[in-house]
Amino acid sequence: MDDATVTLELCGVHKTFLDGVQPVPVLKDVNWTVSRKDTIAIVGPSGIGKSTLLHIMGALDRPDSGKLLLNGRNVLSLDDAGLAKVRNRVMGFVFQFHHMLPEFTALENVMMPARIAGISATEARVRSEELLDRMGLCHRMHHRTAQLSGGEQQRTALARALVMSPPFLLADEPTGNLDIDNSRKVHELLLEIHEERQCALVVVTHNMELAGMMQTQITLRDGLVANRDIRVQTAQGLF
Repeated sequence: MDDATVTLELCGVHKTFLDGVQPVPVLKDVNWTVSRKDTIAIVGPSGIGKSTLLHIMGALDRPDSGKLLLNGRNVLSLDDAGLAKVRNRVMGFVFQFHHMLPEFTALENVMMPARIAGISATEARVRSEELLDRMGLCHRMHHRTAQLSGGEQQRTALARALVMSPPFLLADEPTGNLDIDNSRKVHELLLEIHEERQCALVVVTHNMELAGMMQTQITLRDGLVANRDIRVQTAQGLF
């Protein structure tokens, strides 16, 4: 799916959790559209629903009600196998903890989504080697993940997220477990990848340096989405 006009849309999304027996609304009638040109940071204090919003957008979680439209089609109507296919081919995920399979090398971990999608071992290897080289990890690709530093592991996770060339790259606290220098390297890579591959970049983060690199900041207020356009922040004094 490489159409430059591909969009992802949340329509009337509601999500409530239980705190003991007390219902706690986290998302209330969220309506939001993301296209490939967008770079977005979801910011705010812990517990307001940032990760929940991202996980619903990425079809990792289902809302209580509402739709998730991919080019106008409600993917939440799909069964679990159909949703898994959407996640594999349309979404690239990067998390605070890389979730690598320790018994495999960096290269084998990056190849995994492509092999799951039925891509040949040869093609999966070519794609993965190119991405690891792009991440500056050509010399580390045959090492098991436990032999990599934290920054190398996260760059490997980014390569894995990109191996299927997804139109949407979703990152949940991608530098929350890294030191300042490695955080900045990952920040720069995220923006460079967005430019190179024209994939939407949506990041949940407490790191305001990373948030400030995005075109738009999103926060949640009483379960509703509020936008902040960084490009006009100074001129209009938003927030």
